[in-house]
Amino acid sequence: MEEDVVIEKSSKSIRTLQSDKLLDRLKSNYEPPKPRGFVRCKLTTKNNASIGAILFEAAKQAGERIVLSGESSANFYATMAKEPIDTFYCTETTSLQLEELNAEMDVFSRFPNVELKKCDAEIVYFDMRNMNGYNVASPIQAYLELANSDKRGQEVAEQIRKKIIQDMQDLQEKSGK
Repeated sequence: MEEDVVIEKSSKSIRTLQSDKLLDRLKSNYEPPKPRGFVRCKLTTKNNASIGAILFEAAKQAGERIVLSGESSANFYATMAKEPIDTFYCTETTSLQLEELNAEMDVFSRFPNVELKKCDAEIVYFDMRNMNGYNVASPIQAYLELANSDKRGQEVAEQIRKKIIQDMQDLQEKSGK
């Protein structure tokens, strides 16, 4: 990438010179994570806590990691109609103890609102952020998942791409480079 003048390396840092080309490369080389299994369920809470906050706390207590998928995180970075099912990547589903947190999981519900995908791939947890009680995928993960999906997803990915590039430009201006 240095040869293509996409990045610049020094002894102390790596600087992005062409964010758009870097995102194009990431998109063309992206391989979606391969979950080890999944659970779809209806998660209800008794104390009006958000589903994300409940799952985050349950994962923390169990010593597991959990994060919204890039696609489910998209509405934190772009305008997108929210899907009825939030998809989460987590390192394990069976160790989540929800009863102690005043929540119930119904795996037989005809109207699930949560999908838990068991996934150990580090890429899904890289640069996750906590927003509104949720562990949210990074904007780059959201971009990559949506850019490799259907037409509607690709349109949302374009919004996220613009935000990523603008954020990079703002960061470079702020750092004086």
